[in-house]
Amino acid sequence: MKRPEWIPKWVNETFLLVVMPAIVVVLLITGFMIYGFQKPAWTSIESKTVLLDTQQETNAMLIDVAMSETYSVDQPYFIIDPYKMSPLSGLFIFKTDELDSFIIEVEGKTPEATVQYVSEVASVHYIPVIGLYPDYENVVHIYDNDDGVAGALRFTRTIWTEPVDEYVFAPDEVTTTTDYFGQDWMLLMPSDQETLPVAIDAFGDVRWYYSTPLGFSMKQLENGYFMVGSSRMIGSPYYRDGLYEIDLLGKVISHYYIPGGYHHDFVEMPSGNILALSNDFDETVEDIVVEIDRSTGMIVNQWDMSDYVSPTMGQRSNNSEVDWFHATSIDYDPVANRLLVAGRNQDIVLCIDLTSDELVYIIGDPTNWDEDVVTDDFLTPIGASFEWSYAIHSALFLPDGQVMLFDNGLHHSKDLLIDPLTYGNYSRGVVYAIDETTREITQVFSYGSERLSTFYSPFNSNVAYYGENHYLVHSGGISQTSQGYLNIPPSEYDGELSFTKSSITVEVQDDVVVYELQMPAHYDQALRIQPYDNIQHQSRLVKFYGEQQVSFLYEQDIDRRITILQTLPPTYELLIYKEFDRFVVSGVFEDNQEVYLELQQGEQSYYYAMPLSQSIRYPLYHQEVDGENLRTIVTVNEIDVSGRFDVFVIIDGHRYHTYKQVTFK
Repeated sequence: MKRPEWIPKWVNETFLLVVMPAIVVVLLITGFMIYGFQKPAWTSIESKTVLLDTQQETNAMLIDVAMSETYSVDQPYFIIDPYKMSPLSGLFIFKTDELDSFIIEVEGKTPEATVQYVSEVASVHYIPVIGLYPDYENVVHIYDNDDGVAGALRFTRTIWTEPVDEYVFAPDEVTTTTDYFGQDWMLLMPSDQETLPVAIDAFGDVRWYYSTPLGFSMKQLENGYFMVGSSRMIGSPYYRDGLYEIDLLGKVISHYYIPGGYHHDFVEMPSGNILALSNDFDETVEDIVVEIDRSTGMIVNQWDMSDYVSPTMGQRSNNSEVDWFHATSIDYDPVANRLLVAGRNQDIVLCIDLTSDELVYIIGDPTNWDEDVVTDDFLTPIGASFEWSYAIHSALFLPDGQVMLFDNGLHHSKDLLIDPLTYGNYSRGVVYAIDETTREITQVFSYGSERLSTFYSPFNSNVAYYGENHYLVHSGGISQTSQGYLNIPPSEYDGELSFTKSSITVEVQDDVVVYELQMPAHYDQALRIQPYDNIQHQSRLVKFYGEQQVSFLYEQDIDRRITILQTLPPTYELLIYKEFDRFVVSGVFEDNQEVYLELQQGEQSYYYAMPLSQSIRYPLYHQEVDGENLRTIVTVNEIDVSGRFDVFVIIDGHRYHTYKQVTFK
């Protein structure tokens, strides 16, 4: 039979009998190596132990120790870093026959650095030891308390500590005096997962750090404990499931669930209730303020910033509809019952009267706002030296009715066409005086602009008020290449030069710099604390307040495509695990891929979307990005979910088996 002309000459009998089968075998073997031929057996997803699990176990163990009748002040029980959260801390436990307190002394590297503090009055004693040096042979003494003075020495312990974690940074420089700064610490909260919270003393020594990343602002509460965003993400890029009430040992006292998640900032009200920045995830993010009842954890009030200003006005040219406001700071005036909320992406600060639920005024550049809104709500600037603030990351009410901001100074304009390299960016702390009768605003204090780009942070940063003419100004996002400082946010830099990170924290009193700390990392906020005042410890188990949000179902149609190999490719680095109160799936995906989690129970399937849109992420700086890829997560909470489900992932229309099953209580 004659060969048809359309068949190439090299397609002969040898090719058909030898080469073609060999190619098929190679392809099958390759497919087997990557995906496997046989359908794997379904396996149950094992529970993952998280911080709150281990803390409950530790609390139970320490209570048993305290009740054992074994330990006395002369032979106390001691454990270093009991909660595996604070490596430069420890805990003494013992009993006394009567109520008593003791004086604890931590020897410094110099006599000036030695500290003493008084323990709580008790008969069952849990005494925190804080302020140990890393990689050092620390010496700690317990003395009798003779009316606030160290009496007889009862016990001495030598404590060797490990070197600090690789994500803990020592300062480049500290400039202050012990007469001014005393035994205080400057506590720094990072803005990313590559840096850990750390505290620095007046001598520039690291005296404390948390070994677990926590979220955003950390503030001391009226009861002496601290509050901070939890360690548990509910979604990219940085939304936490709520707030921890915590001590410096890292013991979580209480966990407050926030249904819409927590980000950036909170403030404690005189009632004890908490005002926090949150979301409702109803097409937009970072534009919600909630009030949390401290005794129940329930949301008792909620304010949507779009009820006070239009999401379509005052925007920069690169802002997204989703993250139109980007709240970064919140404060509360208990006398006037007012909120102060900073919106980075509109370059404004809103003052809201909670009694009347009315907008009192807007601080900000009126460019791109409708004329009637400018007339009714904006303040008129007075004085030749006046400057507006941009990309604001901190806003505070001052006792005299003034307002203090951290002006990040992004472009010093809403016009992004201005060349930041020639215009000269800078950041500053600024105080404005406001006359509500005349609707005028005057600039009365500014620090930072004189340092130009060396003090410029396009993101992060905060201010604090200590008293009249006494302020903290923290510039927490400075970046520098070998050719000079970046005058643009790091996320916008696409050059080939590597850059270093730094932060500068300054305290200014009567226009004189009395403290300066320079750190080789980015830190979102700086907080000066008195760590040895009101030291206390609660032995009880972690208490949970509030409730989780029902996870949002995706109920729109999903485009489906033919999926030949249904085993999920390993390139997505999928992580699937179950925690005590939720199911978590995370993976590495390309920007703008459509990714959905599918939970199938019998014939019924439930879908949950994984947010990957650039419009949601920009201009946020806390995402885990590798080139064009983003590690993102989706969580399904226990609330209103029960039973056993098969787990699938749909990526760009292709449905993949995980061959995993998850069980909800």
